[in-house]
Amino acid sequence: MMMMMMMLLLLLLLLLMMMMMMMMIMIMVMMAADYVDIKPSPPVCCLENDINDIQISALQEIIRELEATYGVWVECSKVSLEYHLLSKGVIKMKHRHRSEKFKGYLKKVENGLKKLSRFDLPSVFKLLLSLCPRDPEDIEGLGVRLPSQQMFFFLMHRMHKAAELIHYLMENCINAYGALSQQVKLGIFVSFYMLHMSNVAGIWFILRAYMKSVQNLYCLIPDFAKSVKATQVPWVSEILPKNLDEFLPDTTPMEMLKSSPVTERLMSKIEGKTDSANFTEIKMEKIEDDLGESLCREELEKIVCKRKNKEVSAEGGKKMKMEASNMQTKEPDGSKRKTLKKKKKKKKNIVSK
Repeated sequence: MMMMMMMLLLLLLLLLMMMMMMMMIMIMVMMAADYVDIKPSPPVCCLENDINDIQISALQEIIRELEATYGVWVECSKVSLEYHLLSKGVIKMKHRHRSEKFKGYLKKVENGLKKLSRFDLPSVFKLLLSLCPRDPEDIEGLGVRLPSQQMFFFLMHRMHKAAELIHYLMENCINAYGALSQQVKLGIFVSFYMLHMSNVAGIWFILRAYMKSVQNLYCLIPDFAKSVKATQVPWVSEILPKNLDEFLPDTTPMEMLKSSPVTERLMSKIEGKTDSANFTEIKMEKIEDDLGESLCREELEKIVCKRKNKEVSAEGGKKMKMEASNMQTKEPDGSKRKTLKKKKKKKKNIVSK
């Protein structure tokens, strides 16, 4: 009996160990999925620098671009609303559309936006702006207090990693939009697919604004950062590119999707009076220009009813044509019968005579 008890205890311990190992593996997988390669911030400090007129003009340009970039990222804070809408849609589709491609793309966009929020770039921009002198009087002369070289490299590192992630997200947005437009062709759950299409398009537009602002700021920093004094505390040595041109968004896929027959047909049906060709010519340079398109369930139901009526009328027209063709084919048979009757009457008359 004692041996049996010992064996049972050992089995229980083994099961517990296996359960613990499985839990650890699950936690490791979840951490790897949410992992973001962000280096820690260097010591925040300012050092006195002797700068010439060329460096002063470069610094003023960097400060102006920093303010503009910070404004874009604060202005585009509504991406969180788009993220919440996307995450709710993905949760509702948990046990649906498992074999559809667009679901995988939407999940990738959701996870990528979650990672992008961890970069916290607006706070980094705000920190650099607070450390840089803004008044022209403070910039001129000797002993100008500027952020350390490590701080500028830290900003470049954050923007470089964010640009990689934004480029990845924009590609998935384009793929998701294309997959959803293919589903719209089927004419089933049109309002559902159009809702996600508008959501993905809004996210793509905000990400494009992020990318342009980061690229414009990044290209100004490398040359200026080399002339700034560095602290004695070493920071992470990482080779950073001089510009972010390789991560610039390729707008041709989105323009192709905008000019696709599916999108043009949908826009012409929703807008009604407006011409669908003008849709591709809209230039949205600011966030305020992206007003979107109002969707109404009643209008979509009317479109579906009109489509059904057209199909019914088309089927009725086909039946009418078929009947008319049948009647035309039957007419010569009737004429033959008449000629036969006439011949029979003539024969009868001849016989009677």
